[in-house]
Amino acid sequence: MISKMTFVKRHFVAFLLLPFLVFVAYFNSLSNAFISDDIASIPNNPAIRNVGYILSPFFARNIVYFVAYQIGGADPMVFRIFNILFHLGTVFLVYLIGYLMTEKQKTSLVAASLFAVHPILTESVTWISGGIYAEYTFFMLLSFLLYLLPARRSFSVGGSLLSFLLALSTSEKAVVLPIVLFVYELSLGNMRGNWKRIIPYFFMSVVWIILFLWLGLTTRVEHLTSSFGQRSGLARLRNPLFQVPIVVASYLLLLIWPDKLTFFHTEHYYSYTEYFVSLFIFLAFICVTLFLWKKSRLLFFWLSFFLTSLLPVLTPFRLTSLVAERYVYAGSIGIIFVFAYVLTGLVKSKWQMYVVIFFTVFIVILLTLRTQMRNTDWKNIDNLWFATARSAPSSPIVHLNLADVYSRRKEYRSAELELKIALKLNPNYVDAYHALAVLYRIKKRDDLAMPMFEKAIELNPNIWQAYVNIGLIYSDRKDYKRALEYMQKAVAVSPSNAAPRRRLAIVYLNLGQKEKAKKELTKALELNPDDQVAKERLRELEGN
Repeated sequence: MISKMTFVKRHFVAFLLLPFLVFVAYFNSLSNAFISDDIASIPNNPAIRNVGYILSPFFARNIVYFVAYQIGGADPMVFRIFNILFHLGTVFLVYLIGYLMTEKQKTSLVAASLFAVHPILTESVTWISGGIYAEYTFFMLLSFLLYLLPARRSFSVGGSLLSFLLALSTSEKAVVLPIVLFVYELSLGNMRGNWKRIIPYFFMSVVWIILFLWLGLTTRVEHLTSSFGQRSGLARLRNPLFQVPIVVASYLLLLIWPDKLTFFHTEHYYSYTEYFVSLFIFLAFICVTLFLWKKSRLLFFWLSFFLTSLLPVLTPFRLTSLVAERYVYAGSIGIIFVFAYVLTGLVKSKWQMYVVIFFTVFIVILLTLRTQMRNTDWKNIDNLWFATARSAPSSPIVHLNLADVYSRRKEYRSAELELKIALKLNPNYVDAYHALAVLYRIKKRDDLAMPMFEKAIELNPNIWQAYVNIGLIYSDRKDYKRALEYMQKAVAVSPSNAAPRRRLAIVYLNLGQKEKAKKELTKALELNPDDQVAKERLRELEGN
C-alpha cells in the first residue's frame, strides 16, 4: 500500500510540470471575448442568473455556467478559467490512467505533456462554448480511472458511476464509455470475470440515449429548422462510405501536423484525389489497429479509444459538422498516448534517453507556440472569421460571417461582396439571402431587400426573421394590413419566440386594435420577461 506522501513524491515532477504547461499554453487566452454561441448562452441568457437554470437533464454544464456567473457575472475570463481547469484535470487523468495501465512514468508524462499543449484542443479550451468537450471528457476519464481501481473499494464503484452520470449530464457524447470499458476488458482486462461490472454503464447509456432522443434531439432539430438556412438534418443523410474516411483521416492529419486549424472545416468540396487519400489513410489505420490486437493489446486499446470516442459524431444525420476540432478532444488522447508509448519505447540506452527528452521538449515547445497563436484567432469574433477565411476560403458560411464582420464595421460594400461570394458558392444558401436583404434594408434599398427576403422564405418557410422583416417593410409603407399578414406568419412559425409577438403587437397598435396588442405584449413578456420594449409598450397601453 503506497502512502499518499510516497505517491506525491513519486509523481512530484508531473504535478509541477503539467499545470505549468497548461498555463503557458493558455494564459494569453484569458482576456479573449465571448465568441459565437457564447453570446446567446451567457450574456444574452437571463436564465443563467437563476438557480432554476441548473434543473435540466444536462445539469452539469449548467451548474458550471451558473457558478461562473455567480463568481464574475458575464465576465468571459471566469468562464474560460473553468474551461482551462477542466482541461488541466483531464491532463492529470491522462497521466494517471497512463501510469496505472503501464507503470511507465516517462510514457504517461510525455503523453500528458503533449495533450496539455496540443493546438487541436484550443477549440475545446479557449472557446467557452467548446468547453463542454473538455468537461465531459474529464468526467468520463475520471469514471474510467475509478473503474480501473480494485472493485472491492466501494468508493471506486459508486464514484465511477457518479462520474459517468456527470459526464452524461454534460454531453450525450459520453454514452461511448461502456464501449470503452468493453474494449478494455476484452483486450487488457478479464471479460469473463468482469462483464457484469459493465452492465450498469450500458444501462445508463441506453437511458440517456432515449432521453436525448426525446428532449435533446427534438430541440436540436427545431433549432436547425427555425434558424437561418437550416433544414432538418434528418432529411439529408451523409454517405458513411464518404463520411467516415474523411473524418478519421482529417483528425489524424491534424493531430500529426496541426497547421490548418480552423473553426469551420469546409465540407462541401472534396476532390476524388482527397477522398482516395483519406480512404487510404483510414484503411491503413484500421489495418494497424487490427494488427496490434496480436502485437500489443495496450496500443490496440488506445487506437480503439480514438475511434470509439468519435462514434457520436459519425452518424449520417446532418445535425453536426462533418469535421470540427472540438469533436476529437477525447479521441486525441488515444493517438497521443500511442505516439508517447512508441517514442519512449525507443529508449534503450542513456544517450537515446537524452535524444528522446530533447525531441519531446522540442515538440512541446512547437505545439505550445502554435496553441498560443491559435488563441489569438479566438481573441474576438473578427479575428476568428478572418483566420477562418484563410483556411477555408471556399466555404459559404465563412463568407457569410465575414460579411457580418464588415457590416458591424459599416463597410457595407465589402459585406455585400462577401454575401455575393457566398451565394455564388451556394445558390441555395438561405442565410446569405436573408443577410443580403438585411444589408439592403440598412442601405434603405427595400426594393432590393424584398425579393431577397422572399427568396429566403421560398427556400426555408420556417425562417421567421424574414417574415418579420417583410412585415417591417410594409409597416414603413403604412400598409398595415399586409404587415399584419406577415407578422402573423412569423408568430405561427415561431410561437415560442417573444420578438415576432412584440412586432405583431406594434402592428395591432397601428391598426387601432389595442386589446389584441395588449394580449401579444403580455404573451411576449411571458416568453421573455426581460423584453424592455414590450414592457414599455404594455405600460403605455395600461396607462391609457
